[in-house]
Amino acid sequence: MVNLYDGMEVGPGNSLLPAGDLPQGMRTTQVSARFHMLAREARPYELARADARRHPRGVLYEIPAAYRAAAHGIENPDMVVLAHGALALYGLRYQVEGKDTVLMHSAAGRNSHGNIRKPSIVRRGCKNEHIWQVRHCGYPLQVASPAAATAQALREIRRASLSDGDTFAGYSPDVVEAITLIDCVRRHLGIAPADILQASKGTVCQRWLTSALAASSNLADSPRETEMRLLARMVCDHFGLHLEEQVVVRDGNRVVTRFDLAIPELRIGIMYDGAHHGEDRQWKKDTEINTDLTVSGWRVLRYTSATLHKLVRQLAALIRELRL
Repeated sequence: MVNLYDGMEVGPGNSLLPAGDLPQGMRTTQVSARFHMLAREARPYELARADARRHPRGVLYEIPAAYRAAAHGIENPDMVVLAHGALALYGLRYQVEGKDTVLMHSAAGRNSHGNIRKPSIVRRGCKNEHIWQVRHCGYPLQVASPAAATAQALREIRRASLSDGDTFAGYSPDVVEAITLIDCVRRHLGIAPADILQASKGTVCQRWLTSALAASSNLADSPRETEMRLLARMVCDHFGLHLEEQVVVRDGNRVVTRFDLAIPELRIGIMYDGAHHGEDRQWKKDTEINTDLTVSGWRVLRYTSATLHKLVRQLAALIRELRL
């Protein structure tokens, strides 16, 4: 978790490169009118294309959000970086890519949409008391405070929502996206729900926001873990069972593992395995852990991004089996 404060140095991790002073012999990619970045820092085309399919105007952003936000904020020091761009500057890696960089300029004649080279401009969106003065590699820029930026991003999610009847774990897609974003900012930026609620007054539907906040957690490491929790909680609610997060299993004084989720009364443990679990060393460690847990009487369900869709059916079947 990062330490956030007014006046801090913000991302991205590698500095922007002035267009008039590019390093010799290194491939660069243009970010904005004044800045480039190292080409190797660009997002994979496949990921950018997938995000573009969900973008309201189909804009494909291969330049990471933090680079775009820093460049546009520096080039427009009288404007304020809002929403997802601000969160990216604070170091949030999840839920910020594929979005427009939005800047507030109170003197703008009208709102305007951005593209891969320029930001979107809005005339309002951030109160003066929520504006932070920050720096990137010596350049000053203005950014919405973390809680205000979260509120702005949530407002965008709410405004873009479509009522098509689809649900995930009993929630509409916009609520799932809101829960996921709130999980991320709570876990990785340390933003408190009360601060999000306060910053959202008058801009975000409070009933909608309260529902998302109530379902959120500060313990999910990634959006996939959020999805896993929502699915598992839906199943547990159906069976009247209590789902716990980050449950430590011990063998005497030795920690065997920490379940992402668990149903202690049935000794069911649930884990999400990210990409690193496919590495040989981690795979061997996971195998040893699974054996120790089985000997201790635990039933373990492990999921990846490719198998998470099986959770509801498999967890429900296991609960029925153990209750016979």
